[in-house]
Amino acid sequence: MRGSIQLSGISFCLHAHITHYALFGAHVSNTESIDEAVLALLYLNLCDQNRAWKSFDWAAMNRLHEKGFILDPVNRAKSVMLTDEGLREAERLFTQRFVRKADDKPA
Repeated sequence: MRGSIQLSGISFCLHAHITHYALFGAHVSNTESIDEAVLALLYLNLCDQNRAWKSFDWAAMNRLHEKGFILDPVNRAKSVMLTDEGLREAERLFTQRFVRKADDKPA
């Protein structure tokens, strides 16, 4: 189930935020949270049932592959395939993080 959401620029912002910390020597230690956000955003980009554009942080994409959520992202294709488990988890995370229920008020 996909809900009505507004995510203008969130992928760019996530990447820019991580890059900002890397440039200024800060350490991004909560990679699990980053991986969950990337997987949820992969769900947003789905096409052909289980393919998504892979324009996310490469380290996060490699960790998602190691966890079995996506097939190997290192190839010439501009999209990546989600595994069945990855598709289920991506939908769960997307709904949990980004979909408002009808009775929720906007932030």
